[in-house]
Amino acid sequence: MRLLLVSLLMLTLIAVTSAQPVVTLNYHTNPSQPSPGYFVISIDITNSGDVAKGLELSVYEEEDGFYLIDPRYGKSSSIHLRIGNLATGSTSAQLKAFAEKSGVYSLHVTLSYVNEAGESFGMSSVLTLLVHESPFLFTGEKITLALGETVEKSIEIRNMGGKIETATITLDSSIFDCTTYLVESWENGEAKNVILQISVDENAVKGTYTADLVAKYKTEFGDQGEARVPVMVEVVAEPQLDLVVKTIPDKIYANSDFTMNVAVTAKNSDLKDAVVQLQLPDGFEGENREILGDLEAGETASINFSLKSSKECGSYELILSFISSSFSRDYSIPVYVSDYGTISIDLAGVYTSPQRIVDGNAFKLSLQIENSGEQDVKGVAVKLKLPEGLEGRDSYFIGSLESGDSATATFELKANKAGNHEFAAEISYLDMRFEKHTVEKEFTIYVFSGEFEWAAFAVIVLVILGVAIWLYRRSKR
Repeated sequence: MRLLLVSLLMLTLIAVTSAQPVVTLNYHTNPSQPSPGYFVISIDITNSGDVAKGLELSVYEEEDGFYLIDPRYGKSSSIHLRIGNLATGSTSAQLKAFAEKSGVYSLHVTLSYVNEAGESFGMSSVLTLLVHESPFLFTGEKITLALGETVEKSIEIRNMGGKIETATITLDSSIFDCTTYLVESWENGEAKNVILQISVDENAVKGTYTADLVAKYKTEFGDQGEARVPVMVEVVAEPQLDLVVKTIPDKIYANSDFTMNVAVTAKNSDLKDAVVQLQLPDGFEGENREILGDLEAGETASINFSLKSSKECGSYELILSFISSSFSRDYSIPVYVSDYGTISIDLAGVYTSPQRIVDGNAFKLSLQIENSGEQDVKGVAVKLKLPEGLEGRDSYFIGSLESGDSATATFELKANKAGNHEFAAEISYLDMRFEKHTVEKEFTIYVFSGEFEWAAFAVIVLVILGVAIWLYRRSKR
């Protein structure tokens, strides 16, 4: 029985002991990095145990140039707050403070409370506050450089904020490359001449850009941060154009029509109200002016000139001029005018079907026409001058005949007279200039007589009969 009472007493003591309040203190400021002037200190109280009753908070300081702001009395060195009861959870007390200058300041905090049993508890802590003004940098500089250029630029930057112990400064941009400059001991209000080597790619686009001068710094209190200063960077350049010129057709012949196509790309700057003029050499004719209009950097436009070449072959120079409100440039365009080459139309072969032609019979005459020259021809036609004693079709149209090719002209004829017959084939064609030419080729065809054919046939029959009789008589002997 005594053992049971002792056990119950111990459980009661354990329960009473475990039911005590568990209070902790923490703090933060608003803003999180206070600068000289007014700011707020939040003292955070957390209870993870039993109810804490009658919480009272006392805060006081002993720093020069630092004050607590009492809602009733203004600047004060101490403040006492009655918070009340706090069950499991958290609460906070907001204090307004004022710092005359940058520095490290200390606050003494005391918290007292009682538990459910009326027992008193207390705790104290020292809060450390770092107050300093963040650096604020300013520059009115403008950077100017040309495409593909590298310049060493001295830029004046003024620190309008807190003191900087050290800082590295560079230009942050996707267009420009820049070195880094080190600054040491930078006071409030002090101006520094920062020397940076800045370069821009030759393929960049002309214009004015905004870049950031980036200062990565460490303050006198050891804090690290980053400040960005906008700066204007102007890229100046004489406009550059990329031209791709081609002719349609690729090969230009003398006294022929062709199209000159010009694909123009504004490489590094915009063109406004641009006009393209073409200066033609003697002997050339056609369009010589086109309006290009506005062309943005990186944009490509295509223009065409319908032209006619000189009648003389050889090398020529066309001058292409681009003119806009702020730009004028001439480009030399070489053009070679080719000769069409020689023309040689030949009669490569004469064939008949059947090969042996007999008077009174029809036959087919085939003429092989060959272009053995250097120039293609068009509209090829053959006209036969039929001799006396022959009749039938006397014309045949072939069409185009490229250099090195041949074609066959076929005529259905009838021979009414035996003997040698002199033919003349008149071959007409158009050259590449569409000028008409005619060439005449002569050939001979022999026509056999039909009477001779019958006499020969009779002789052959008599010979065969004679041989047959001789063989018969010999076999009877």
